[in-house]
Amino acid sequence: MSSKKQMSVIPLKDFCPKDVVFTKKMASQTTGRYFCFVNSASGSSKWLLQTPVMLAPFGVSQGPESGNDNKPNGGDMKLTLSFGGDDPELEMCRQKLMDFQEFVLQYAVDHSQEWFGKPMTREVVESMYFPNIRKDPKMQWADNFTVKIPSSMHDGKVQLDKLYSWDPDSETPCMSEVPVDEIMQHVVRRTRVQVIFTLSQVYFTGSRGFGVSLKAHVVRFVPQSSQSDISFLDSTPVAITTAPTDVSLDRDSDDTDADEEDAL
Repeated sequence: MSSKKQMSVIPLKDFCPKDVVFTKKMASQTTGRYFCFVNSASGSSKWLLQTPVMLAPFGVSQGPESGNDNKPNGGDMKLTLSFGGDDPELEMCRQKLMDFQEFVLQYAVDHSQEWFGKPMTREVVESMYFPNIRKDPKMQWADNFTVKIPSSMHDGKVQLDKLYSWDPDSETPCMSEVPVDEIMQHVVRRTRVQVIFTLSQVYFTGSRGFGVSLKAHVVRFVPQSSQSDISFLDSTPVAITTAPTDVSLDRDSDDTDADEEDAL
């Protein structure tokens, strides 16, 4: 009898990029594009990384950015997370992803024959790389990165593991589970969120380049009604309560869809 592997969640600030290993490059059975999985050096399991509470400046966006124009219901969904804010953990997490990008680049140079079919210099590889962290050239906005909200290739249904409503600033913080297909209704512009995501795979786009796909698994959001310090005066205040849950997240630009491959 087979048993499902348990994957441990690691805070992004504690992530060690040097413990990453890549599988052999292979072709997708659904799209024909090449990819390789990103795994942990301690075993074959994927990385599960947890962000701190971050601002989603654009909410969940949807569109055929990944070139998958035929995907149902408007294309892929993505969630951009900003490193802006006063929490020191945000800068620690930003630096971890910067270190990961450097690790990927150097690995690509050292294994350019395997990945690209010929030896390549650092300069050439870097010109082909789609970084996860995006910087504003005018330096008006904080650095940010994007995670993919997984959805079905067949009907476009959201395939998150869980979606929760959550108010960390409440005197009695608790989470309430929300249907995952309602994510676009709740995670709108400037919503505060926390995400558990995987380093899913390295994707290759032919001669155009390569990058690493980040895929969300669990998302919890702070409802907009809980995010404002401004409220109406009301002689009859309304009490808003949420049901407690025994599930906790605080446990110990152009990518390839590989829903089928993720099951391998």
